[in-house]
Amino acid sequence: MTAVDLARRLDNRVPLGTVPTPLVRCESLSALGGVEVDLKRDDLIGDQLTGTKMRALSYIVWQAKEDGVSDLITIGEPTSNQCRLVSMLGARHGMTTHVLLRKSACYGDQEDDNLTIMRMHGARVQFLEEDEWRLHGMTAKRLMSRVRKAGGKALFVPFGCGGLPGALGIIDLVREIVAQHGGRCPYQHIVVPTGSGATLFALDLAMQVLDLDPDTVPMLLGVSVARDAPGLLQQIDKLYAQVRPTLGATLQRTDRLTIDDRWTDHGPARQLEELQRVVGTYGLLPDPLYVLRAVLALERLISSGELASSSRVLLLVTGACRTLHATRQRATETRHATQ
Repeated sequence: MTAVDLARRLDNRVPLGTVPTPLVRCESLSALGGVEVDLKRDDLIGDQLTGTKMRALSYIVWQAKEDGVSDLITIGEPTSNQCRLVSMLGARHGMTTHVLLRKSACYGDQEDDNLTIMRMHGARVQFLEEDEWRLHGMTAKRLMSRVRKAGGKALFVPFGCGGLPGALGIIDLVREIVAQHGGRCPYQHIVVPTGSGATLFALDLAMQVLDLDPDTVPMLLGVSVARDAPGLLQQIDKLYAQVRPTLGATLQRTDRLTIDDRWTDHGPARQLEELQRVVGTYGLLPDPLYVLRAVLALERLISSGELASSSRVLLLVTGACRTLHATRQRATETRHATQ
């Protein structure tokens, strides 16, 4: 794909939220080791504070409208911001939304705000037991077949909005950051929380397809919230395989991408304790499921001296703190269960 082709594709999106989002210096984190830490505040992108997923979905919804899609199908946890936003966008653009949610005892019987919003926007919600969740792809295919037999056309939005066209949203994010710095990327490191690996993959991809100065391309650190590093790297390689036919046969994962998987065992009680400490220490209120763990990983890197004192670091704040009540509820249930 030529630079002209890429630029044209980056224009094919439905306007969502308010961009560019702010770049803000985090003085409290910076003071830990003399590094310069900036926050890319995608939690302030607007439209229900959905965060970075908004960028990917702006391209996915544009493609869906171009292709005459009648039904959107997506998957996630009951607290999923992605499922909430897909439900909202489906209602907004006249599409029926089907949401496949993982049924898990850790969420209790009380309905989360995100799930309530999904239902309010008319989403058809289906809960999957653990054995069904492992085979959710087959369930999605059956749904797509059912829609097709009814005369409609369905689009599956995968966990994390991985692949194309969702990756275009992250490529545009990198382009935005470069523009905010007058045409250059001043960071030596970009830190991002990751669940599916999709955002981390797209950041690595962006560094290859955009016309960036090779001497200024940053290292990328993905802080895993659920999966071990080998599993995430395997998923990222699969995403590369999906985009090669469109973007270029030589594209592959680069060695500047690393994953920190030491934060996957933070249960609800520990999340709440760490969240209280981070709020009190740094004046930040991060999303406890994703951004909090990235803050903790960055805190350790700075305190241990693994980042040079002259480094400039960008922390991507991928979403707002919308799950605080659910985190507190699960922490309380966990404590009661162990007593």
